[in-house]
Amino acid sequence: MLKRQLSVAICVWLAASVAAFGQSYIFQLAGPAGLTNNALGLVSNDFTHLVSTSGALNSTFQVVSTPSGKFYIVAPGGIQSANAAFTTFATVSGIAGNVLNAIVTPDGKYLLVVTDQHLYVIDTGSDTVVALDPGVTSNGGTATAVAVSHDGKTAYVLAATSGGGSSTLTRVSLVTFQTDLTYNAPNLLGTSVTLSPRGLLYVTFQAQSMIEIDPATMSATPAGFMSVPGTP
Repeated sequence: MLKRQLSVAICVWLAASVAAFGQSYIFQLAGPAGLTNNALGLVSNDFTHLVSTSGALNSTFQVVSTPSGKFYIVAPGGIQSANAAFTTFATVSGIAGNVLNAIVTPDGKYLLVVTDQHLYVIDTGSDTVVALDPGVTSNGGTATAVAVSHDGKTAYVLAATSGGGSSTLTRVSLVTFQTDLTYNAPNLLGTSVTLSPRGLLYVTFQAQSMIEIDPATMSATPAGFMSVPGTP
């Protein structure tokens, strides 16, 4: 196996399988505050074949892919799309602010991007923005994180309210981009939201707490309030 020494902590991201090529990839990333070298891609069948990523963005900290084998390279300064062979790179336009995280819906239809200014819904077929800030219900609020249902039809948008200090979690249709129910968390600043394999949402907050939420009702479960040591 190739061994590489980096002077900063390395983030390792395992991208999804590429069905069309029958292989998957591991990426060794410097992270948003790490070195400015590009991502290193290794084909996982033997972990010795390097995928060329010389055209990728600097400070890449995340790589996500669609089921069809299209990759998105995520860095603070923007997002690029790449083909499965990493021979073609294209910048995804229309994104403002520093990129915080990105996810692809399970059906591969949309890329959801959270920056320090907006939440973008991007059509992966054309790499164009089709919705801006769905689920950010507070005037002047900003998205913090997003999770997607297992069928890819619903997004759960965590947002800070205007002025910060409080949060909302809103259910959004990825068919109509209309908002539905909202869970309000006054005096709590949310940091992340995750959908578990059994279909429950988990929201972490800066106040050393986590809440389990039923997405069907967008309300906390009976034993949903949990304290966690440290800052999630």
